[in-house]
Amino acid sequence: MHLKSIEAFRGELERAIAIGAEYVVAHPGNYKGHTIEQGILHFIEGVAKAAGGLACGKLMLLVENTVGAGSQLGSRFESCTSFANTRPR
Repeated sequence: MHLKSIEAFRGELERAIAIGAEYVVAHPGNYKGHTIEQGILHFIEGVAKAAGGLACGKLMLLVENTVGAGSQLGSRFESCTSFANTRPR
């Protein structure tokens, strides 16, 4: 499932680049069965894989928050800063 999500997101990035979009919004998903830190890392690594080799220019990724949604990534504002501070391995 994770691979299909990466492929689908790559398609979103390619379309955003093709139309000259300034932003693309991504929902980070959930971390069920993992720690929140692992979930954030999986999201960041997936984004990095999807964007690999693309000339994204000034395209900016906006991460959708889902405040109050339990095990959804981005469900607490405190965890949202982790997206910016986490680097893929």
